[in-house]
Amino acid sequence: MKASYDKTQLPLVSVLILNVNGLSHLDTCLKSVMMTNYPNLEVVLVDNGSTDRSVDYVAKNYPNVKIITNGKNLGFAAGNNVGIKKAKGDYVILLNNDTEVDPNWVKEMVHVAESDPLIAACQPKILNFYDRTKFEYAGGAGGFIDMYGYPLARGRVFEYVERDHGQYDDSSDIFWASGTAMLIRRSALNRTGLLDESFFIYHEETDLCWRFHLSGYRVVFVPSAKIFHKGGATFKRKPYASWYLLHRNDFIMLLKNYSTANLAKIFIPRISLEFVAVCKFALERDINRVWVIIQAVFWVLKNLRNILKERSKVQTVIRTATDGHVRKFMIKKSISILFHVKKFKTFQDFEGYL
Repeated sequence: MKASYDKTQLPLVSVLILNVNGLSHLDTCLKSVMMTNYPNLEVVLVDNGSTDRSVDYVAKNYPNVKIITNGKNLGFAAGNNVGIKKAKGDYVILLNNDTEVDPNWVKEMVHVAESDPLIAACQPKILNFYDRTKFEYAGGAGGFIDMYGYPLARGRVFEYVERDHGQYDDSSDIFWASGTAMLIRRSALNRTGLLDESFFIYHEETDLCWRFHLSGYRVVFVPSAKIFHKGGATFKRKPYASWYLLHRNDFIMLLKNYSTANLAKIFIPRISLEFVAVCKFALERDINRVWVIIQAVFWVLKNLRNILKERSKVQTVIRTATDGHVRKFMIKKSISILFHVKKFKTFQDFEGYL
């Protein structure tokens, strides 16, 4: 039996499910969301130009779900921004369509968020849909980055994914929350702005969380909230497109959010790491991977003026905290070198460099 709550005393939460031809995933996702043990809930399907009749299916089978149709694929950032603007919630949750959620997932995150008005975002524990003893690649138990912008998560470092045996079952501050499932305080978005639409997909949630930290907010992992993610569906057929966006967006994020002094310190080492990557892939004759890195760099150079405009907003309008505050959640060494040279595998191996 579900617990009884006074709906009027609970903040409204809008769950935004971004969908692009996700008909095969939607039943699993929506059935679990409809079983959520939180009464003041608005569920919204944000459709990015699907052609698989998924919108008609949801309209027929889930009449309580609000539907927003964008007409074309706007990407993760712009598509979710449309949903955020039209949603009514005091909190919004970004949720991938290839997920299944635990009934208490919203209640647990809202409880934590309501404990401190400076908590801008929360992430649940993200486990693998097919093997629920393992963390899922996209977020694990909360994300961090190294000082050069390379991401890792508790439970996942590069391609190495840990089994969950309670090693990260502490509610703790993290650098970024995964866009796979991320609760966001609307008032924090009003302060820092929405997802950066130039990213299209990848790293946009990390960029947003960096702005939260620069504004003095917190981002928190909530282990008692759980979801299960199939993962990897979006770019399985386009691996090089995903690598291009990952490299490109990482440069944008660093250029926007670092102070001038720290950007100058990390710029040459970061470019050197990219050069090493190019040499590695060239030796492996992976010319496509070499090419996407070169394309990413040229895109950044071509669009540098617009990036610097966004940087100016971040540095002069949004920033109230120092880089020293933000870097408490950064690994102080290159995780790529520690992973490949020192053979670090788990997040616990890296914790001494926080």
